[in-house]
Amino acid sequence: MELLLIIILVAISVSWLTTMRARDRARIAVARLCKQYQLQLLDQTVALAGMKIARNPRGGLTLRRLFRFDYSEDGVTRKNGSIWMKGEQPEMITIERSEGDTIEWLSGTPKT
Repeated sequence: MELLLIIILVAISVSWLTTMRARDRARIAVARLCKQYQLQLLDQTVALAGMKIARNPRGGLTLRRLFRFDYSEDGVTRKNGSIWMKGEQPEMITIERSEGDTIEWLSGTPKT
């Protein structure tokens, strides 16, 4: 019984640590994209909005996490964006701009 409790606590701790690392990497990726497009990342943070199980490139299981963030084009108007992380790697960032175009960054190159 105690061993099961220890295993559960270790699993929760590992999950929490990997989520915090993924959040930090998501924030860095979003900040870079905002800088590239001259946007302001508001609150300098991203927030976990959801998780699901996915396959990693080697075929193993990993968590796919959705983080949401707020940004501004003009320093006044608050807009929403999202970033999907597969494991601890950025998979896709989506930002809608006032010009009507959507920026999607897909594992390597931004697409408008």
